[in-house]
Amino acid sequence: MITETGGGDLDAFYQSREFHPGYVNVFENEELHVFLSPETLYDSVAFNPAQKKSTAADSYSNIHSVLSGLVPAHNAFTVKIKPTKDIPDSLRAKVLMKRSWNGKIEVSPAKKE
Repeated sequence: MITETGGGDLDAFYQSREFHPGYVNVFENEELHVFLSPETLYDSVAFNPAQKKSTAADSYSNIHSVLSGLVPAHNAFTVKIKPTKDIPDSLRAKVLMKRSWNGKIEVSPAKKE
């Protein structure tokens, strides 16, 4: 869903797979939720999320590719990933989200919602 915050033709937005600056950009499916505020993007960008199954024993979700590291973002945006297997209670406070691009890896604590 793309929500309009300015003028424009929403039908054209619904037909495209692009995220646009000046608009709330949202993508949702059964496993992934991405939310970008109107101020996040500098320019329109093709949005083609992809996923693949993780084979790592310590992974609790599939691997999702959302946006290229070449896409500049003016501010942080929300990415929610649904676990594909149960997370033991003893590990819930230790779950991390990992972001990787061009050999660089960053991790952040995951929040349960």
